[in-house]
Amino acid sequence: MEIAQAEVVVKDRPGALTLDKQGSGAVELKGVCFSYREDRPVLDSLSIRVKAGERLALTGTSGNGKSTAAKLMARLYDARAGVVLLDGTDVRDIKLKSLRSSVIFVPQDPVLFDVTLRENLLYGNPRATQEELDTITKLTQLENLIKRLPNGLDESLGPRGNRLSGGERQRVALARALLQHPKVLILDESTSALDEVTEKRLFNALHESLKGVTTIVISHRPYPTLWANRIVPLNYGHIGENAQSCM
Repeated sequence: MEIAQAEVVVKDRPGALTLDKQGSGAVELKGVCFSYREDRPVLDSLSIRVKAGERLALTGTSGNGKSTAAKLMARLYDARAGVVLLDGTDVRDIKLKSLRSSVIFVPQDPVLFDVTLRENLLYGNPRATQEELDTITKLTQLENLIKRLPNGLDESLGPRGNRLSGGERQRVALARALLQHPKVLILDESTSALDEVTEKRLFNALHESLKGVTTIVISHRPYPTLWANRIVPLNYGHIGENAQSCM
């Protein structure tokens, strides 16, 4: 009952816009401040610019705000100060449905549903064709899983996808994200359950398929970081020593 009655914090502003389908996917955080608790800032006047089609890796030790910065890009939260821009538009001025179809956040522990593998994959894009499914499942190395399941794509995955391993769940979530044809793809430790060989093979395959897609990678493992075009280290919620504090 508490969950059902909880107030929606992130919601459409009056007059919110639908994204231009021709947008490039450039992302910028300008002087962003955020905290989960008033006495403990997580991001402190953080400014990052990600060019359209760039592959950016956010690095730093745990607790330095990497995941929080990524969630603000996807507007899972709103900044306390500063602004998050997508193609020059404040994300708060974009309709959430439109934003969610363009900026896709893939977490470390994805949510899967007690429906078939096909339904889980098509969750974000019910209109995807069988050809698209075949291409994406091959790209994300789900072919052996499909062969193993008695009914293939039409096999139920169980509550939260508990019939799959952690690595399989992560690859299903990634395939689901790719089927949505994102402008911005955010991978937050989303291959952490894969062995290094599988992870390397996966990112090599993504290299071509994500051309033109702005990709933000968060990982404590070396290969995803090296796969990026640029690495930005976060240090206590900001970059560099001269950032103006929110406090």
